Amino acid sequence: MSEKKELSAKYNPAEVEDKWYAWWTEHKCFHSEPNEKEPYTIVIPPPNVTGILHMGHVLNNTLNDVLIRKARMDGKNACWIPGTDHASIATESGIHAEIALYCIDHGVNVIIEKPMAMNMDDAEEIVRRSEEKGVKVAACHQNRFNVAIQQMRKALEAGRFGKISHGSIHVRWNRDHSYYDQASWRGTWAQDGGCLMNQ
Repeated sequence: MSEKKELSAKYNPAEVEDKWYAWWTEHKCFHSEPNEKEPYTIVIPPPNVTGILHMGHVLNNTLNDVLIRKARMDGKNACWIPGTDHASIATESGIHAEIALYCIDHGVNVIIEKPMAMNMDDAEEIVRRSEEKGVKVAACHQNRFNVAIQQMRKALEAGRFGKISHGSIHVRWNRDHSYYDQASWRGTWAQDGGCLMNQ
């Protein structure tokens, strides 16, 4: 009979992950050679500049894992690899443009969390310089995928409101105080453009 091992009260990654990472590397789990199978690849985005992980990261990696496993079960030549040719900028809003321009100048593709920049001049400079350097830039504005936003867009495109010359918009979603307590820059005018700019 095998000896029972008592589990630690706290998870220690080194006790588990070093062993498995070595095994994955030895068995070429991160490697794929072109063959007759249909290719299927997912590139893992790099972590945020801040290094702070949240449930969005957990969901993203879980979905990637499920999709790769499904592709393998479907007989595809699947490979899930870390992204090394781009930077992900999700730090204080007030320094997004500065970091993005630095990356662009060094030939690094960029994914920028909203807002892309704190003013139009910086945003236009990001676009201009990325075109000049041949670097790709993507800005993440996830609220445009909310159901309410999508329904509003469809209604506008269908002409449901007639010809619109101007409008007044009241946004009825907000963050509670705990969101702003997580980082001292959130909601500040200098680094976040005020409470509404970030949303």
